[in-house]
Amino acid sequence: MNIKLQLPRKTDIIVFDEELGNLISNKVINNSYSCQIMKSKIDLLYINPIFILYFIKNLFLFIPTSRKIFSTIYKVYILTIIKIINPKIVITYSDNNQIYHWLINAYPKISYIAIQNGIRQKFEIDMTRKLTDVAINHDHYYCFGQYDVDKHHEMGFTIKHPYPCGSLKLGLLGDLIDRKEKKYDICLLSNYKFNARIKNPVTKEISDNNKLLDLNIARFINDTNKNIIIALRTETIEERSYFQKIFGKKVVMTNGDIESYSSYKASLESKVTIAFQSTLLIEMLALKCKVLHVDFTNNIDLFDYNEPIKYVYKNYESFSLKLNQLFELNEYEYDQMLSTQKKHIMNFNIKEPPHYLIQRKIKDIIKPKYD
Repeated sequence: MNIKLQLPRKTDIIVFDEELGNLISNKVINNSYSCQIMKSKIDLLYINPIFILYFIKNLFLFIPTSRKIFSTIYKVYILTIIKIINPKIVITYSDNNQIYHWLINAYPKISYIAIQNGIRQKFEIDMTRKLTDVAINHDHYYCFGQYDVDKHHEMGFTIKHPYPCGSLKLGLLGDLIDRKEKKYDICLLSNYKFNARIKNPVTKEISDNNKLLDLNIARFINDTNKNIIIALRTETIEERSYFQKIFGKKVVMTNGDIESYSSYKASLESKVTIAFQSTLLIEMLALKCKVLHVDFTNNIDLFDYNEPIKYVYKNYESFSLKLNQLFELNEYEYDQMLSTQKKHIMNFNIKEPPHYLIQRKIKDIIKPKYD
């Protein structure tokens, strides 16, 4: 824990939490505005007298109605920092961060912008509700599609200003989107978890289903002689060893570095991208890539997307048939088949990517300050 005598420095924008904080600072926020990245994990202790007075004052506002004292003290400390910085905007890529959502209610004087960073399914919300009583309540929310707006409402959450505009990462892919060469038949999106560490039954169900998918894909590759690339989710030796055991030591894998866009590259260079549960799977819909969600349980709490991207597993023979049919479809036929679903799930426009829309919103909010 570091100690600081000075007050927090003032800026126009706070980028809340570290997840892709530098990317938002460099690619989304115009450099004419001042900004700083603020962690949700406290690692800096302000002992300035003015800060302490503000902190005590804020405690008296929130402690009397609090059911979780220590949690409230933690959040009030972060709130005090934000109040002293006095930004126009707090922006985050951690759209499900509970402290962020608490701040929206606690300090509505400023504007809040959240950017969706992954699929939002019921099982995640159920687990979060067991840990906290903070409800999700968005101010400005840049999400993948109308599906996510509807899903939030279905789960009882509020979105004041929804913008279903696709994935931020897709908009920042740049020249990668133009990749046409298909080097691989299949891109398998890893969702590997080390089973010995899994205690939560839902997480174990997800892990078991992913292993079933891996084994079926390995059998299909062996039967058809098609080639494959596996998009790793980590850089660990453990994950590599797991796939080498199933597919053989010569199997092609990405480097596992998420920030290098290696998984996106692998998917764009493959004829079909397959997963049990993955954000990237639905992102690829927007780029006219063939995708397949293989569902072994039909548990809509885990991955609630419908046909034609969804295939409910019956047996290996029907699975093999489904994959071969998918290979036979040309790009136009596939795009037409998924046109309605694609817009609903991942409403992405390459000419108006999310970061353009967010930049305009930031300008609209901050502009009065400079007029």
